Amino acid sequence: MKSRSKAILWVLLVFLVGVVFGGTLTFLGVQARLSEASDSPGWRHETRSKQPPERSVNHLAELLALDASQKSELRRILEQSRQHFLEANREAKKQSRAIRLETRKQIQAILQPAQIAAFEEFLKEKEHDRQRHRREKDVKR
Repeated sequence: MKSRSKAILWVLLVFLVGVVFGGTLTFLGVQARLSEASDSPGWRHETRSKQPPERSVNHLAELLALDASQKSELRRILEQSRQHFLEANREAKKQSRAIRLETRKQIQAILQPAQIAAFEEFLKEKEHDRQRHRREKDVKR
């Protein structure tokens, strides 16, 4: 193989490795941000689901002209539903964390020792950024 062909192949290989590694790190960064948002107490859905269902009960009771027993039953149904959503959310967070950890292990398995150290440093920086972001959010409240 001519040197020019070898050089072109090396450039393409380095480019491809960069794309794969950059894509993986971007994926992990986006995944970390999504996880951070879902872990945050200010997350819109979770905040809503923590509120008692009184607002919905009153709105539906008025809209549907419910009597007292129907209103009471509606309140029970919505509270039970809220509990199911909270549990499903907790389970989804556990699964997301497990997937994130497994992804990190798989990435580390393909890396050389020097790359593992750099990857671990990247993860530490991301965690530091997450904690700083949480503190900033807490200050704004």
